[in-house]
Amino acid sequence: MLKVIRENGHWHVRGTFMGERVRRTTGLRATQQFKPNAERVRVQVERDIANNSFGNKRVHETFEDAAIEYMRWKKIEKRLDKRTESKINMFCEYWGNMPLPEIHNGMVASYITSHWTHLGPSSVKRYLNDFIAILNHADKRLTGFTAPKISRPFVDDVRTVHLEAEEATAVTDWMRKHREVFYPHFATMIDTGVRMKELVAIGPRCFSHNKQVTMIRKSHDSARTKTNARDVPMSEAMSEIASATQGLPAHIPVYQGVNGPWENPASASAALNIELKAACKELGLPYKGTEAVRCHDLRHTFAYLCASNGADLGDIQYLMGHSDISQTMRYRGFVQSRARNCVNGMRAKSAVN
Repeated sequence: MLKVIRENGHWHVRGTFMGERVRRTTGLRATQQFKPNAERVRVQVERDIANNSFGNKRVHETFEDAAIEYMRWKKIEKRLDKRTESKINMFCEYWGNMPLPEIHNGMVASYITSHWTHLGPSSVKRYLNDFIAILNHADKRLTGFTAPKISRPFVDDVRTVHLEAEEATAVTDWMRKHREVFYPHFATMIDTGVRMKELVAIGPRCFSHNKQVTMIRKSHDSARTKTNARDVPMSEAMSEIASATQGLPAHIPVYQGVNGPWENPASASAALNIELKAACKELGLPYKGTEAVRCHDLRHTFAYLCASNGADLGDIQYLMGHSDISQTMRYRGFVQSRARNCVNGMRAKSAVN
């Protein structure tokens, strides 16, 4: 008999029925709310096996059909943001009438080389992530369809450009003097390591004055986030910024633009990067080319300064909000290691022994 089991946060159909081994995800979250739906999937699989049609059904669904179902599901999960919806609509303009079984890696590769030549490898990879997610969702939902393996371009995203302590102080001092309205923004990015999505989501209640920590939680449009919630101890600058927010309405974002709250994190990033570029140019820091300091590099700066002050990889993983230690390993070179003491003079010590 087949069973519905909870695995990796979703309901799965597992077991053997009439000699047919089944290992299939229902795509449903493992909550009691979706358990009845998962049981219906199990019953349908058993019927398909009994009718000798399991895995043999011809899929006539088009890419647009699959995209619509994918967006419906993401809306139920409240994880569909406007940017993702816009990208999916763009996909449908070209792929909409294409039957799912006819889509293969070569076809997608040709589309990329003819339509996405203006995009960098990182952008191509991000676009493909949504495209592949639609196919994978259809794979889980439809009997007889197996999503093709789509190749994604290699992206060397191990960027660890950062500021030294003196440089970070120079940037915040410059902001305080020349762009006072943005001083809290840059001091917070350097002293907490927040991502832009997290920064614009911070409200007055995210500061715990008793515990002296900044409480960083899931961003407001957490459709895709690798960030865990964490409490970052306050620096002296953060204590001052937090104190200035006391009495502010809880629903108003602390970090805003000149004309009020930003429309989205991308708008905030664009505006703040302009300010940072001006500061770096005047301070003699890299401001153009591949070595230019960007707002996201202030997150790397936070990791670097923590490591320089004695933090180990476990500390950095927590403070950065990484769900997987592999994300933290890019900062391995920042951490003060005992390796230097082990290597220095090792031959001399061996000779003595």
